[in-house]
Amino acid sequence: MEAAVNKGLYKKYKLAAGKTAKSILISCGARLAPFDIRELRELMPATTLERIKGMVKLRDCVNRLITSQLDDFSNEEVRIYQGELNTLYDDFTQKYGLINSTANSRAFSEDSAYYLLCALEELDENGSLVRLENMSALRSSELFT
Repeated sequence: MEAAVNKGLYKKYKLAAGKTAKSILISCGARLAPFDIRELRELMPATTLERIKGMVKLRDCVNRLITSQLDDFSNEEVRIYQGELNTLYDDFTQKYGLINSTANSRAFSEDSAYYLLCALEELDENGSLVRLENMSALRSSELFT
C-alpha cells in the first residue's frame, strides 16, 4: 500500500511540476509532495503570490543566462536568453514596479537571488531607474579570466 501511495504522490508531483520539475515542494517526512497553492493563498495576498511567481521566473532566467555565458554557449544562444530576460523584466515591472521597490523586497528578499535581481537595475539617489544592466554586454566568463 505504501508503494502505491508514494507512486501516486510522485505522479501528482510530476503533474504539478510542469515542464521543468522545479515546482515549489515541501518535505513530508521522507516523501515529497507538491505545495498546495490554495494553502499558500491563505498565508498571503494573491498579488504577493503573483509577485513571487514573477520574481522566480526572473531569477530562473538570470540563472540560465549566467550559465549560458559560463558554459560557452554561442553568442546567439546568449542573445536569446537576454531577450527572454528583457521580456520578463518588462512584463514584471509593468505589473509590479521596479525589482528594488519596497513591495517586491517584502515579497522576495528572503530568496538568496533577490539581490542579484536588484543588481539588474541601476537606480539614482531617489530610487528611480537610471538604466537596466545589460548582462550580455560583457560575458560573465570574461569576468573570471
